[in-house]
Amino acid sequence: MSVDQRGARVLEPGECRRLLAETAAAGVGRIAVNGDPSPHVIPVNFSMTDTGILVRLGSGWTAFHLDGVDCTFEVDQAPPHRRAGWSVLVEGTARTVPYDEVARLGTHLPNPRVRRPGIRVFEIVPSKVTGRSLDNEF
Repeated sequence: MSVDQRGARVLEPGECRRLLAETAAAGVGRIAVNGDPSPHVIPVNFSMTDTGILVRLGSGWTAFHLDGVDCTFEVDQAPPHRRAGWSVLVEGTARTVPYDEVARLGTHLPNPRVRRPGIRVFEIVPSKVTGRSLDNEF
């Protein structure tokens, strides 16, 4: 087990992927994309495939600037009454999933909580996955 300079436990890539998969069903992650003049960050529901993270977006800024660009995806869990939690950070490239592939994904598609879920589906293909865990109680 390794610990970073702040005392947090560094998570192994396999543990990071497990946490992502467990959180995908009901969790919310955040996508960060470089914008002008500053990064653009949005919360999203997500799901997992063998090769990456799926997100479904409506017709906002991110949906029109995500295809083919490097982005960062983050998910975490930190109960407010405890001094514990974890965070997983995924760096990768997003790509638009073509409609014929979307049809084959079926129940593996993300299930957004908004009334009108977006029709554009993106897959973030990870190039780097890192995570940290803090297990200290108050």
